[in-house]
Amino acid sequence: MIDVVWPKTKKAGAFKRKVEAAASVILNGSVLAIDPASGSYSMPGYALFTGGKMTEYGVIQIDSSGSTSARLAELAECMRRAFSVVDVLAIEELRGGKISPVLHWSVGAIIASVPARMLIEVPICYWKAWSKTQADYLKQDDMDARMIGEAVLALAKARANQTVVQ
Repeated sequence: MIDVVWPKTKKAGAFKRKVEAAASVILNGSVLAIDPASGSYSMPGYALFTGGKMTEYGVIQIDSSGSTSARLAELAECMRRAFSVVDVLAIEELRGGKISPVLHWSVGAIIASVPARMLIEVPICYWKAWSKTQADYLKQDDMDARMIGEAVLALAKARANQTVVQ
């Protein structure tokens, strides 16, 4: 078992409770993890998990030369075409004053475009805690999405195994 130092913030506690309550769905269904972006400086990364195993991950390519509205429309269309209904959409939680409004809009476009039975917003501190335990982690859009999904799965697995996650 990997020894992860999980954050102990109020926000992380709410996230942890949501994941633990949905552990069975997360481990037995489909989870689409997204590292959001609008295609201006970086591209949105994704990782798809089925039955608790990663089946694919990559980057959604968006024409970076377009206007903000054109990039967001393309993002929404790409998400609709690429992903059918998933049980869980796990997306990076963005909060705070230093987050670009366009990045917030990209989250909205993604949430509106992916049919998901459940939405889980993953605090940045949580998936970064997981990434520190992964020797192959490199700061890239697709790897960030993979870390988001793996952090959700790790917590769900801990709950399913009835281990205490501190």
